[in-house]
Amino acid sequence: MNATEKMGSSSGMRRCWKSRKVCASEGLCAVRSSKAARLTRIKKGYYHPPSAPICVPGLHGIGLLLAGRANRQGPAHLAAMRWWTSRGRMSSYEKDENCKLLRLTTNLWADSVVHVFDRGYASSPWLGALRGFKARFILRWKTNYHLVNASSVKQAAWKIARGKPGLAPRTIYDAVHHCNVQGSVLFFKVTHPDFPDWPLTLVVGRRKGTTPWYLLTNEEVNTAEDAWQVVMAYARRWQVEMAFRNLKSEMAIQSLRVYDS
Repeated sequence: MNATEKMGSSSGMRRCWKSRKVCASEGLCAVRSSKAARLTRIKKGYYHPPSAPICVPGLHGIGLLLAGRANRQGPAHLAAMRWWTSRGRMSSYEKDENCKLLRLTTNLWADSVVHVFDRGYASSPWLGALRGFKARFILRWKTNYHLVNASSVKQAAWKIARGKPGLAPRTIYDAVHHCNVQGSVLFFKVTHPDFPDWPLTLVVGRRKGTTPWYLLTNEEVNTAEDAWQVVMAYARRWQVEMAFRNLKSEMAIQSLRVYDS
């Protein structure tokens, strides 16, 4: 190979490198890595110094899983996903993406499904979005967040059920700890301070030795059996958590780095 050929080869390499840069992923932003947190976990009993969350370049994601109320109805199915970034010309906001996904499900299933949300969604703006889309929902409410009880007294959710005995005790299976536990329920008619004309129900699910669940819902709850249906519907969230974990590990959805192919 002569000198001229070498220069041509080098120029070709430079062109190839430039083309690779053009095809690089767009819109990457800092996202918290749960995988890195698991890999750096220290064994129980050893000193674990406080550390900041580990962030990596990537995209934020939100998914919708469709599950039945009972285990006999089969595993949860991934119905929809959205990917978004908080940086660059295609930046968006988490609340906007949540509303887009909620609008999609409303158009598809209307009021034939019940949306189940964890404590991260417990807020007045999200309640307003659920009311605007006329969605049926079960939302785990934070214990120190205020509600208005039937006597028009505004107080924290945990105070509404304080000192009241549970109803309809039964033995239920704890899928997390793989054992049977004793549980009971309570339910109270409440409203939110920002939506005084919107009747809601606070369902309290109690288990021996654990923190109660405070579930806010717009479902009709008139009996203890209705309250148990709300509690068991929220209990299905554990299967949703396992499904997301499987999608991250087996389907590698946490490794996506591009918008388009």
